[in-house]
Amino acid sequence: MIALWLWGCVPQTVPLDRDRDGVDATADCDDLDPFTLPGARELCDGRDNDCDGEIDEDPFDPPPWFRDLDGDGVGGLDRIQPDTPGCDPGPGWAREASDCDDSDPTIHPGAIDDCNGIDDDCDGEIDEDPSSERYLDDDGDGFGRSDRIVRSCGGDATAVLDGDCDDGDASVYPGAVERCNGIDDDCNGSIDDDDKQSMPVDPLIWWPDQDLDGVGLSGDVFVEACEPPNVHWALAQGDCDDLDPLTYPGAVQRCDGIDNDCDGSIPDASGWWDPAWPYRISAVATAGSDPAEAPILIFDVDFAAALDALQPTGTTGTGTTGTTGTTGTTGTTGTTGMGFDPATLVAVAQDCTTGARVLPSAFSDGLAQLLDPVDPTDPVGDGHGAVHVLYDATIEASGSAPIALYFGGPPSVTSGGLVVDPRGWTGPLGEIRIDPDRGGLLDDVIVSGVNLWSQADAPRGNGVLTDAGWLSADGPSSTQVIEPGPAIAAVAGDGEHLGPSGGFRYRTWWWGYADHRAVFGKLAWETTVTTVAEDPAGAALALRPIEATSPGLIASVASSGLGWVGRDDGVQGAASGWVRPPASEVELACDMISCWSAAAEIAPPGTSVVLPAGTTLVDHRVWVVLPTDGPPGSDPALPGLLRPPSVTLGVAESL
Repeated sequence: MIALWLWGCVPQTVPLDRDRDGVDATADCDDLDPFTLPGARELCDGRDNDCDGEIDEDPFDPPPWFRDLDGDGVGGLDRIQPDTPGCDPGPGWAREASDCDDSDPTIHPGAIDDCNGIDDDCDGEIDEDPSSERYLDDDGDGFGRSDRIVRSCGGDATAVLDGDCDDGDASVYPGAVERCNGIDDDCNGSIDDDDKQSMPVDPLIWWPDQDLDGVGLSGDVFVEACEPPNVHWALAQGDCDDLDPLTYPGAVQRCDGIDNDCDGSIPDASGWWDPAWPYRISAVATAGSDPAEAPILIFDVDFAAALDALQPTGTTGTGTTGTTGTTGTTGTTGTTGMGFDPATLVAVAQDCTTGARVLPSAFSDGLAQLLDPVDPTDPVGDGHGAVHVLYDATIEASGSAPIALYFGGPPSVTSGGLVVDPRGWTGPLGEIRIDPDRGGLLDDVIVSGVNLWSQADAPRGNGVLTDAGWLSADGPSSTQVIEPGPAIAAVAGDGEHLGPSGGFRYRTWWWGYADHRAVFGKLAWETTVTTVAEDPAGAALALRPIEATSPGLIASVASSGLGWVGRDDGVQGAASGWVRPPASEVELACDMISCWSAAAEIAPPGTSVVLPAGTTLVDHRVWVVLPTDGPPGSDPALPGLLRPPSVTLGVAESL
């Protein structure tokens, strides 16, 4: 028998190793992590890496730890390691070492950098990103606008509070004092009286104003409010007549016998003002020892300076371009000061008893200080010149007359007419001529066809007597019109003479007034070269700036300050004399040929005097000639011409 042995496969057990780390699952404490197995390095990761039943017990490479003294989770910058390295050294240690202040748990990287002057987040900057919200405050009143929020620590035009309704006005903010100003001062949505919950602390006081002149009656009746109940209330008080709209404090005083300005008195004539003109200069004319009948008054006025004082610098004046075209600028207004328009000038006799009267007047540009001993020529168009006024009444001896010079308003209308040719015009008593071909001398004063007075025909000459004889001022000269005005015409004569003993220049400015028979001349004499006054024969050097004669003259009279020549019947003639005579001139003298004014001797007989060039012999002195219809002394107007009233100007005023 044959035996058969059946061999079979015996089952074998294979260890499970799913993470294929070489350790089967029976020994691997985490068969899904190839890095976790017995003998692996223990790491600080919160796991049992070496499968010894302990976690993070002896880490292979423990991380650095830093002292965290304030417990804020961030260590200090000293990087001090613990004594036993490990994964968790316990409280007081941190993984990060960037705390800039390890004594304060609120200070560390990542903290909010609040408004405390400290670098809370350790970034090297202070208070750069605060958590607090503020409001822009442009006007610095402590309140900002609600719609302008910023993160800020203050000190930069911001405020903690909001609600400002006008951030451009520091007096307007919530809780401010409400005032009568048309503004919602306290930002509660109401204005002035509309704010019933917050009445203004300073309401206006309104006084009853029946005549609507802007000034109310003083008394116990008044209203305190921001707005008046109706139009019959005014903020000003003190009206002395609340039924007259022209009467109130500060009103224009008029010539009506009423206290218009409520100052308790009716002023004299100087207080009156014509409101048609915005500017005036008050003046007073005072007569001397003799009464001045219908005198001519001459005021030296700088209207440019007056306007500059009344108008702010750089503003526009009220003057319009004058008719002569020499003042102002083209257009309806002039510039400050220089905008004076002579056409607006009006002279008024300030007499409230007889009534204010407009007087004939004119402005002569280029002839300032006409009666004074100075050169009368000044720049044309500078607003400075002479104002001529023909007064229409008598100023008694030692008496005075108030006069106002108004300007800057409507063009004035003056009487007197216009002299077309100032070299020859006809007055009430005769004809006056100035001859430009004879040195600009006064040639003829003709009354009833008779030449009663002639400077040009004087036999001895009008000039200087030297050892060589007379240097007569009767040669050709240039004669020109100097801006004639409505009541005045002026003409200038200019000549120069040379002789063996020297040379002299004479200048004469003649002027007259329409419908007025007097003619005036202003004379100036000076040497042009160095002159030696010497006469061994005994005749002194002499000066005759004025000498006049009349053809067929028979009657002549000399008197103190006045000479007279006329016809043989002594009825008609011409009086003449100095206005403010030169100190060096002798009184007038006459013979049967002529009348003259001779200078005191410049050089005594038999002596020698050197007169340098430019020596003044006659210093712009004024001479007047007056045709008369009677003998000397019969014309009462002559004292007022020879000794005109003195004039005093006040300061310029504005209405």
